[in-house]
Amino acid sequence: MKLTVSKLLAILVITALLTSCSKKEDKPVTETKDVKKTEFTTGIFCKLDGKEFTMKDGEAYAMKNDKAFNIYATIQEEKGKYEDIFIIVKAPAKAGEFQLDKASTGGHLQYRTNKDRAKSSEDYDQYWSETGKVIVTKLDDTHIEGTFTASTTGTLEDGTEKKLEVAEGKFNLKFK
Repeated sequence: MKLTVSKLLAILVITALLTSCSKKEDKPVTETKDVKKTEFTTGIFCKLDGKEFTMKDGEAYAMKNDKAFNIYATIQEEKGKYEDIFIIVKAPAKAGEFQLDKASTGGHLQYRTNKDRAKSSEDYDQYWSETGKVIVTKLDDTHIEGTFTASTTGTLEDGTEKKLEVAEGKFNLKFK
């Protein structure tokens, strides 16, 4: 009977060990990479032929009246060098889509820069939208938010025309 009791005791111990163990769930392994991504919150951002144009609120602003709204942004670079973007929409500020056109009947986007000019030159390169659109997604009494795109053309100092694509534009600005 000793042999049976010891077998029974061994079976009970093994059973107790097996039932007390729980299987751990395999969690999927996910890689996390430190990707530095600038999150846009306020100001203005766009790509000018793929090059980023960005600034923060305070250097960029919006204005409105009963007939139109405007968005302005200026980057001051080294002594006297600058880049400006102006968006003029000839309609009251409201949520919706607004077309930009060559004749500026609905509005236009203008890009100006003197960064490629000689330091003593007062001239600048200026581009006007051929086509484009502004989409206002949020609007209240104090700020305006939305997106924009445009295809522009400019006449350079030597008389040649140059196109400039304005892509991935977004803005979140306070009214001045």
